[in-house]
Amino acid sequence: MVVVDDSLDPRKVEEKLDDLLFEILLNRNELVSVIAVSEKIFENYRSPLLLNVKEEQYSMREVDGLIIMQRGF
Repeated sequence: MVVVDDSLDPRKVEEKLDDLLFEILLNRNELVSVIAVSEKIFENYRSPLLLNVKEEQYSMREVDGLIIMQRGF
């Protein structure tokens, strides 16, 4: 999951990541999917997916204005 600033369109962020994700699939044979949501939705919406992400142990870091969440193993 990628949490984006409210000024960005999550769908456009997902589209911009498509080429990178495809390269990862080709080069590493690993399928990666991304769900982008705005900060406002992440903080205020109570869907089962978002509640689970919030409850699990995920690391968060900012990269080029995006908050990247990765589950720690």
